[in-house]
Amino acid sequence: MNNYENYLNKDYFMKKSTNTGLKSLFKIGEFLEFHKDNKDFYQKFIDTQMFSDFITKKLIPKDKKENLEILFFDESIQKKYPKKVPKKQKKNIVFINSKLY
Repeated sequence: MNNYENYLNKDYFMKKSTNTGLKSLFKIGEFLEFHKDNKDFYQKFIDTQMFSDFITKKLIPKDKKENLEILFFDESIQKKYPKKVPKKQKKNIVFINSKLY
């Protein structure tokens, strides 16, 4: 999942669509093609409500709490698997290391 951001449909905001379904927010076909060795697993995984909620929170967070939940997830992956996170997606790990939150 360390490359899930590559498949976010960032054009969603340009189209100004009101459809917030997973197909509008995430490039499912490209994601499954990349993970073709485990396609059956990932197909079932992305069909879950939890994954759909995760992607929705990533692109359209309702509030600061949802934004922080996703930030925690992203930084946790980067901290645990720093070599697997693509360079263009690496960010400073500030949230996890902070005592403020």
